[in-house]
Amino acid sequence: MILAREFPVGLVIRPVTFNQDLKALETLETLEPKFLYYWLKARTYDILGVVDEAGHGTKRLQSDRLMNQPIRFPSRSMQRRMVDVLCAYDDLIENSQKRIVALDEMVRAIFRACVINGQPSVPLATPTAQELINDGVIEINDGYRAKNSELGQPGLPFARAGNIDDGFHMADADMLHESNVGRAGAKVSREGDVVFTSKGTVGRFAWVRSRTPRFVYSPQLCFWRVLRPDVLSPRYLCRWMKSPAFVMQLDRVKGSTDMADYVSLTDQRRMRVDVPPQAVQREFDAAAAPLDDLIDSLRERIATLRATRDLLLPRLISGELDVSRVPDPASL
Repeated sequence: MILAREFPVGLVIRPVTFNQDLKALETLETLEPKFLYYWLKARTYDILGVVDEAGHGTKRLQSDRLMNQPIRFPSRSMQRRMVDVLCAYDDLIENSQKRIVALDEMVRAIFRACVINGQPSVPLATPTAQELINDGVIEINDGYRAKNSELGQPGLPFARAGNIDDGFHMADADMLHESNVGRAGAKVSREGDVVFTSKGTVGRFAWVRSRTPRFVYSPQLCFWRVLRPDVLSPRYLCRWMKSPAFVMQLDRVKGSTDMADYVSLTDQRRMRVDVPPQAVQREFDAAAAPLDDLIDSLRERIATLRATRDLLLPRLISGELDVSRVPDPASL
């Protein structure tokens, strides 16, 4: 089992090789390796309590202090029972993630069939994004520049680049205090928005659905918002922006400065947008909608499984919760 000694401190992994910044922990004959993995994850905060500053702004685990941490393990048979329960949660999460990948590829295939290969005799319109803005079809904008004093509970999640990756991951997001949400104006998410990271790691996407809780965009994010769905389908726009037709345009402009990759609003508004006839868009929407709905359901299930597992993990490992009382993950 490998434990990171420097940033990100506390990361628990099981790699093949390691260096001086990773701490290798060997297991005894009376200890299940997978149990040690879960024990380390459950004790993350205790382990971080033995972190010292390394003198250069980096936190570092002190090996001797780590080795003096008190450890009490249950019997090996009980360890196996706990591992079986926790692995059942992780297996369901992994299987759901694989299903999402497969379903997403099916939607990509439908997009290619309907839009790219399905109507060769019908030319696509290719207006610039600015022309679509001028016609009131779409809006393109970046996020709200919040001051630290505007953040706080209660409020809406303040989404940054790290919270966006083919979906929304807001568990660790800062909150824009509810008294300041009104200042964000149109930079609060709306159903149908297509979001992508426009600074640093450019080109991670997500699509705001009806089930997505409201949040506020940060300046690291840009969103394209359909105002005229009778002209441009939000579902079609989402898939088109993930396609090579849009990504290649991103790649051409993102490295144009000496700083980190960045795609400005001016760059985006100059881009060409492929707009097929409404009949083609409707055909794509009808075929892709059930698959997108299933992807949403799977993502919600993964979130529930993770939250339940993370709640159970420290209580199981500490012995506070009897393993026989753990809910069957298949029922979630």
